[in-house]
Amino acid sequence: MKKTILLLFLSLFLLVLLPNQGNAAASTSKIFMDGEELVLPSDVQVTIGIGADVSSQDGNVVVVSPIKGSPAEKAGIRAKDMIMSVNGESLQGLELNKAVNKIRGPKGSEAKVQVKRAGSSELIDFVIVRDDIDLETVYAHMEDGGIGVIAITQFSLNTGDRFKEELAKLVE
Repeated sequence: MKKTILLLFLSLFLLVLLPNQGNAAASTSKIFMDGEELVLPSDVQVTIGIGADVSSQDGNVVVVSPIKGSPAEKAGIRAKDMIMSVNGESLQGLELNKAVNKIRGPKGSEAKVQVKRAGSSELIDFVIVRDDIDLETVYAHMEDGGIGVIAITQFSLNTGDRFKEELAKLVE
């Protein structure tokens, strides 16, 4: 019974959500491009950078969300922050994959990031030390009243398996 409910939920979720992704899904997937090859993330993918999911909006690099526990989150980068420049190089007007390549760099190196926060015209300077970023795609926790919450940050090869694992933990 549980397996049937889970499969039904996942089928409906994919049917309803994915067709509405449009170009947003394509833009987000560019983050994982190395050269010309698209690298599909597995359950946990390690990359080196500041640790922020970003998208392109009107030629600007906008933070969708900092990755949990990442250098970007620790530095204070927030969702909807617009990354204007990295190490003095403007990101405005660049294709998303080119901008992301400027944000990435060797582990331990500094990224001097200028950010324009939503609702403000002032630029905020951050110095973020690049590090390994673990990209976990499924998070789960129990709310008050016994309500289980499962969040999927992105779809990868093992997201379905991770979803099942987290669901099993919540059901216990």
